[in-house]
Amino acid sequence: MKLQEQVLTYITQRTNHLAEEIALVVCYGSYVTGNATALSDVDVFYIPRSKNHELSETFILKGIGYDIFPLSWEILEEIADFKNSLSPLLGDSRVIYSYSPQELQRFEDLQKQMQRQLADKQLMQERAIARLTKAGKLNQKIQHTDSLSFARELAAKQLSSLSESIAYQNQTYFHKGMKEQYQELQKMDALPEKFLQGYQAILQAQTLPVLQQAAKKLFTSTCAFLHQPEARYPEPVLTAEIPSSKPDYHQTASWYEEVCSSFNKIYSCEQTGNAALAFLTAGSLQSSLKEDLSIDLATTDLLSFYDFKDLTRLSKQARAIERDCEISIIAGGGTIHRYDTVDELYQRHKMK
Repeated sequence: MKLQEQVLTYITQRTNHLAEEIALVVCYGSYVTGNATALSDVDVFYIPRSKNHELSETFILKGIGYDIFPLSWEILEEIADFKNSLSPLLGDSRVIYSYSPQELQRFEDLQKQMQRQLADKQLMQERAIARLTKAGKLNQKIQHTDSLSFARELAAKQLSSLSESIAYQNQTYFHKGMKEQYQELQKMDALPEKFLQGYQAILQAQTLPVLQQAAKKLFTSTCAFLHQPEARYPEPVLTAEIPSSKPDYHQTASWYEEVCSSFNKIYSCEQTGNAALAFLTAGSLQSSLKEDLSIDLATTDLLSFYDFKDLTRLSKQARAIERDCEISIIAGGGTIHRYDTVDELYQRHKMK
């Protein structure tokens, strides 16, 4: 039995122990879409019936990070209405447990609602414009920063927002998330003028002025595509850095177990030469390192080491930061839940 199937069996058995507390357990991601590799995790969320979140769990199994997390019906309704960009969690997922036929029907009704919304051209254009507005604010920040690393972090977010805007205008979404964003863009019926070239220009920019120019040009092109004026936003206000709160090493350990897969994705990109995915992943990870951690690391800078021609330095820096995370967590008394076999997971919960 493959590792992913073993993990799903484990999750199913844990669910059976907590059945009264859980409405649905849903699997999504590469395991469902059929493009999982040996290094892929199993993406799973559940909808709770109570405030008991005992099924929530993060762990690392054979070097792969897993995160089993709760999601509310309200969030799923936002996804169905394309007010939340986590579309694959609803549109490309498979229910592996339902408490009752009514719970399953409610989920399937939301999937049908999602398809109806996709068919509504006017609504999807409204959603496209909303994503364009977000991209415009990011572009404004890019134009006013003096840091290439931070500009790249913002540009990664801008690329995702602009790409989602274009997908919505085409009445679709990215079925495989950012993993194959560029490839899915290539297949869309309508794109802004020279959008793919502009996307590549951002990935390949080696200096701050070049990146700023590429980001502005791509935003302008997408505005024209959506027949929207290029809105002017107030200059971003630079706020003083808030001092770190008291370190929480247990919370940081859980965070690390969750983002371990992002580090792995960067290492995999180095081997495959996938600069687009490396850029997007490093941007997301760098942002999380700065915003979600309560401990101080020697550095959180990944994107100063990004080079689209050679991802070796980025991968090396990611390994250094990951090692620093592990050392800091353990030194602070946190516990990283790392296992070599699924049997050890069962033993953790005294299920075998």
